[in-house]
Amino acid sequence: MTKKCDKYESLFIFADEETLNKHLQECEDCRREHEKMHKVSALVKEAEPELKRRAAFFNSLKVACVLFLFITGGVFFQTFAPMQLNNSNATMTASISSDMSFDYEDSIIADMGLPTDDYGLLMLD
Repeated sequence: MTKKCDKYESLFIFADEETLNKHLQECEDCRREHEKMHKVSALVKEAEPELKRRAAFFNSLKVACVLFLFITGGVFFQTFAPMQLNNSNATMTASISSDMSFDYEDSIIADMGLPTDDYGLLMLD
């Protein structure tokens, strides 16, 4: 039983092509390994267009999903946004505005003794 040659990987990576070809002519084990590598390389080259097509499809699918979320989110927030004042929904707007009123005299900043403006915000000079 003979020992299998294990020089192919090191020659393939580190040696020049002439040294590798010379060794392949002499060594049957490395020649078989070299043929296997060429078969794998051919399979990878054959599958490359399909992999690129799938990657492009998934990238376009991601873009479509993001656009869908933006559109549906915009519609959702537009639907549930506070209504504008007009004749048809004056009662709805009036009830919203009364619920959203603020008492500016009870400003936390003013309670701390800091200078505030008419809205109760911190006033800087």
